[in-house]
Order: sequence, then structure tokens, then C-alpha cells
Amino acid sequence: MTKRSTRSANARGRLRRFFLTCRWTLLWALVATGSYATAAWSEGPRPLTERLRERLRVRLEATDPARFEARGDRLHATAALASFYERRGYAPAWVGDGGPLALLGELITALDGAEREGLRPDDYHRRALAAV
Repeated sequence: MTKRSTRSANARGRLRRFFLTCRWTLLWALVATGSYATAAWSEGPRPLTERLRERLRVRLEATDPARFEARGDRLHATAALASFYERRGYAPAWVGDGGPLALLGELITALDGAEREGLRPDDYHRRALAAV
């Protein structure tokens, strides 16, 4: 194997790890906040994203990251989840005032193909995401 092909393989490996990290972060963001969308829709005239923003901030600031759960499932990578939403000003990443964004469908599609990468969709709470 030449140096060039080794570098190319290493770059592909780093890129794959980067995309997997992005998927994990987005997945945990979706699962961790999924139950809040339903409750926020019923709260009244304020825009949905504004209501969700406040709920996300309160939940993430009040929860011990080592014990973070969503829909009864313990979540991992919670420090990344809190950091993700903090950088966004706690703005929802997957839902707008009109409901779920296309991004949620894209994530579910990506999870459906996770087995090709040696991953199990259920490890990423695929069913819970589809229920949003």
C-alpha cells in the first residue's frame, strides 16, 4: 500500500467518524426532546419554537448529564447534547412552528441505513424518533 492510498484511507476513516459523531449528536438531540414537542403544541398562542426553546433550556440546565433520560431510555453523550443546544441558544433543531422539519425524515432515513455501517438503528432510538 502506498503512502498516498494510506492517507486517503485515513481521511475516509476520519470523515466517517465525523459523520457518525454528527449523527449521534443529532439523534440524541431528537430523542431527548421528543416528548416536549407534543406538550408545547398544546400550550397556547406563543410560537412553538419559542415554547420548545424554553423547555429545552430548563430541562438541559436542570438535569444531571450522567442521569439524562428521554422517554424512559437513558441517554449517552449528554454533554454533547447540552453543548449542541447551548450553542443554538436552545432553539429546536428538528421542529419548526409548523411541526417536524424535513431534517427528522432525513435522520430516520439515515438510521434505516445504519446497518450498512455496522450499526443497529434501535441503538439510536429509531422507533421513538419515528413516533415524533
